Amino acid sequence: MSADPVSIGLMAVKAVGGVFQGITQQNAYNAAAKVDDQNANNALTGGAFDQLDIEHKLRATQGEALAATAANGVAVGTGSALDLLRQNAVNAQMDILSRKYEATMTAKSYSDKAAGERKAAKGALFGGILNAGASILTGMQGIGDQSAESAAADRQYMAQRQQPGGIALSIPMVRS
Repeated sequence: MSADPVSIGLMAVKAVGGVFQGITQQNAYNAAAKVDDQNANNALTGGAFDQLDIEHKLRATQGEALAATAANGVAVGTGSALDLLRQNAVNAQMDILSRKYEATMTAKSYSDKAAGERKAAKGALFGGILNAGASILTGMQGIGDQSAESAAADRQYMAQRQQPGGIALSIPMVRS
């Protein structure tokens, strides 16, 4: 089986192109996964800052309520004044827990997306390698087909040469 250099070169270019395409897709998926990992971290960080903000607002609100209650001559640590302070604290804790849950779910969503992209990256590289292998096999088959056609033509030529009288050539007829 012999092949011309052009066929071998085309086969090699197709194979390298398949691998290169797989690597390019892998890099794109990995880059997207890094962005999603960063977004997950940003969601958690943003959630933590929001929780601190809620706590700071609670302290300010509690201080204002204590000052207003005391200014009105009501005993600060008893009765409805105390109930109001407790309810403000409970509401703030519910807000904190809600914000923490939102941040955690957003981060989980980004992390899950990043995991899927990393899995797709592995698949893209594997697919590129399979495409390269398929290109090589297809090229080898083409080279084999060319060699078989060439061998058949050679056998036909040799069979014609071995006939008595050699190869029959058509001679044009000239009419006068």
